[in-house]
Amino acid sequence: MTDKINVMFKNLCCSRCKSDFSEESIKILRKENETLVVNLHCNVCEKDFGTAFIGTKNLDAEFFDREKTPLRMIEDLPPISKDDVLNAHKFLKELDEHWTKYLPE
Repeated sequence: MTDKINVMFKNLCCSRCKSDFSEESIKILRKENETLVVNLHCNVCEKDFGTAFIGTKNLDAEFFDREKTPLRMIEDLPPISKDDVLNAHKFLKELDEHWTKYLPE
């Protein structure tokens, strides 16, 4: 599983120093059912990118075989606007102790 997670971040780089992420950049904090909780940071400039939740249910070999299934950008979506960011911030700020009701079962 660790190899698959490393592949997900392979072509990404630090937004601060532009260094590529390495295997050491990704720390798996815990696994909960079919979700991994990981932390991403840059080993060169030490910028912390925070915690990510990665669903592992559909992580199969074909997803990571770039020859068979090339990863691509979704081009038909509009860019994220200031209002989108503000709405997301407001939503997160107003979450209470029942925040799990928004997670898929």
